Amino acid sequence: MVIVRSSEARGMDDATLGAKMIELKKELNAELGLVKSGGRAQNPGRISELKRTFARVLTIIHERKLGIKRNIRERRRKGSAKAVPAAQAASAPKKEKPTVKAENKE
Repeated sequence: MVIVRSSEARGMDDATLGAKMIELKKELNAELGLVKSGGRAQNPGRISELKRTFARVLTIIHERKLGIKRNIRERRRKGSAKAVPAAQAASAPKKEKPTVKAENKE
């Protein structure tokens, strides 16, 4: 089984993702069953990688159900926050905080 990257999984349709999820779960259960029965895993790191990949696929399926569109590469290219020049920041009007009046308790 090849580990699926997020970018590859986002390119798959829902049916393929569902099949991939079932395949990952079967392989993970086989590896965990071997360990629980007293055996040794040939590659212990494979178990954690299978768990991560399974979670990755579930996350992508859940995002699609909620209608969340994620394209991390575009977000990285655009940059997170742009610096504002000091002159522009000083000329911007400051917002006043609303004051809360305390009630008189008698």
